[in-house]
Amino acid sequence: MQRLQLQLRLRFRLIPVVLLLTIISQTLGAFGAAAASGGPVAVTLQPADNNPVVPANAQLSVTFDEAISRGTSGTVLIKEVATNNTVGSYDMATDTTRLSISPNNRLNISPAPGALQAGMDYYVQITPGALIGSSGYFSGITDATAWNFHVVAADTTPPAVSAFAPSSGGSMSATGALSITFNEPVQAASGSIQIVRRDTQDAQVVSVLSSAVTGSGTNVIRVQPPTRLASSTQYDVLIDNGAFVDTVGNKYAGISGPYIWSFSTTASAVAAPQFVYPLRGASGVNGDAPITLQLQFQTGMKAGTAGNITVKKGIE
Repeated sequence: MQRLQLQLRLRFRLIPVVLLLTIISQTLGAFGAAAASGGPVAVTLQPADNNPVVPANAQLSVTFDEAISRGTSGTVLIKEVATNNTVGSYDMATDTTRLSISPNNRLNISPAPGALQAGMDYYVQITPGALIGSSGYFSGITDATAWNFHVVAADTTPPAVSAFAPSSGGSMSATGALSITFNEPVQAASGSIQIVRRDTQDAQVVSVLSSAVTGSGTNVIRVQPPTRLASSTQYDVLIDNGAFVDTVGNKYAGISGPYIWSFSTTASAVAAPQFVYPLRGASGVNGDAPITLQLQFQTGMKAGTAGNITVKKGIE
């Protein structure tokens, strides 16, 4: 009888313990599944995976779909494909020389001089949790085939402009966009573009890292002035030295003075005004009293040097 009572007591004591462990296990499992499904996603690798012509002095980068910051631990590894030997190991938490984060959601990796050798194949790995975004930790790049490339001789030639649009001396609408075509892909690095009104020297200063500048990573950079330009006006464009760099970090020299890239805006067509008072088709307006006609235009207006406003009697 005593043995039976002891067994019953043990069984009843075990039930809550087993139930508690089950709840904890299910909770941790659910949390793990949620954490695994979040985190920043790599949208662009520079150089691209399997790129066969990466200069030995190339700068590497990963662009994500959201803002990122450094995790408390994690490593970026560069390894030889043939031997799996590590030629670069950079600690995410502490290395500010080889690793940096740009405002445009980009992790920049600067291999140490001599780390990449011409004629060799390499791959890059990033340990899970090395980076964190608003949605969680980055899951990392752990597969040796996910980001690999072939290295060629170093590139020391800076990028050059192939074409401006509008061309220097050309024209565009006051609401149009500027574009710069380079002879190779470039990245927005730092600095600004100034659009300077020649008669007043007023300037719109546009950061190359702002949303007004697009096309980073391609040959064509597009600049949409945040504020509408004045019609029938001449402008000069200035670009900071180093505002754009090629894939190895060679800087575009920029434009430091007027008349190098200049253009004029065309006269804008004026949209028909709205009739404020009296409204179109209004009735019952007292024609015996003075009337002030009110029109509202979409843009600022001033009196011209000629012309009349004529009021006619309508058909009854």
